[in-house]
Amino acid sequence: MSDNQLNNEAQILFDHSSKPKDVVDQVMAQTNRPEPDRQPQPAPTTINISLNKLMAIKHLVDNLQATTKQLSELLATSVADQEIKPAKPVAEQLIAPTAPLQYLASAKPEEAGRVIEGLFNGEKMIGPDGQLYDVPVNYASKSKLVEGDMLKLIITERGTFVFKQIQPVDRVRIVGILEQGPTGESYATVNDRRWRILGASVSYFHGQPGDEVIMLIPQEGSSRWAAVENIIKKN
Repeated sequence: MSDNQLNNEAQILFDHSSKPKDVVDQVMAQTNRPEPDRQPQPAPTTINISLNKLMAIKHLVDNLQATTKQLSELLATSVADQEIKPAKPVAEQLIAPTAPLQYLASAKPEEAGRVIEGLFNGEKMIGPDGQLYDVPVNYASKSKLVEGDMLKLIITERGTFVFKQIQPVDRVRIVGILEQGPTGESYATVNDRRWRILGASVSYFHGQPGDEVIMLIPQEGSSRWAAVENIIKKN
């Protein structure tokens, strides 16, 4: 055998013997490749809502559903018979005052202070931030405020609080029996249901336990408080 043939065979053996090492090097290179940096996942966000805000949201949703139902019924019964009126001339549209202008024209001087709107929970007003504002019991009793009514609180420049009812909730009239709790609080019961009522209303009508209470409650949803409309003596 010639020297050239020996050199060729040696080269072939060398190539074959070196291939496994190359494969091993490639595998080790893949294994030792650094992993890409992983960004930390943000923690889930937790939103805390106070009980007062949840009550306000519930009443607003109930009012919205009731209003939507009434509007749908009104449209269904009157749209077909409604006469289409021609649009007002541009001059009349410009002359006709808008609601904000009407409000500003009729606003009293004391209404120039801070204004807060909120929801009546049967005893106090819940502001948009969840803060509670004391409603005078005499005003709530005389106005027969029902849980869910929308109120407007005007804080004048002198610091006087003025409450006004701006959107009463739809209400129904029921008859219950006057009861008194162990700590003097007043209730009205109907079968197995019981509502808190303002003591000022009971005092005004000189109510006693066992008397019949004519009261107002929201038409939609459940409530804890009722407004006293009248009290009938049992004797």
